Amino acid sequence: MTDGPNDGPVPPPAGPTPPPDAAPMPSAAPGSATSPGAPTSPGAPTTSGTPTTSGTPASGGARPIAEKPPWKAIVIMVVGGLVLAVGGCGTFLATMQNNQLQAISVVGAIGFVAGLVLFAIGTLTALVVAVMRIFRGARPRT
Repeated sequence: MTDGPNDGPVPPPAGPTPPPDAAPMPSAAPGSATSPGAPTSPGAPTTSGTPTTSGTPASGGARPIAEKPPWKAIVIMVVGGLVLAVGGCGTFLATMQNNQLQAISVVGAIGFVAGLVLFAIGTLTALVVAVMRIFRGARPRT
């Protein structure tokens, strides 16, 4: 007889098990009207996903477009990207000695590229918001 870790009774499987006399559960997609735990009325909260104003999960559909464009974030991206790009370029050029790279030169080059990317994202976002505003016929709010 051995006293190894595999000796003895087998433990029950993990997770809840239905009682033997329980009816089988219907197989339906989560969140559908026939699945367990689904809302019974149109205004009831959903059990999966983040509920939106219409009661449908936000993860399954398109996100609603915000009424107010994120102009503060756009300005921060554009101006911050320019400042980061100019600072990174200056750092890269100021630390170059005899065409040899130093660690701070690499950091400056990375900052320059990150600044250009941030500036491009901010500019593209501003362009998309402006075009959406033109096509929707929105008037500037004062």
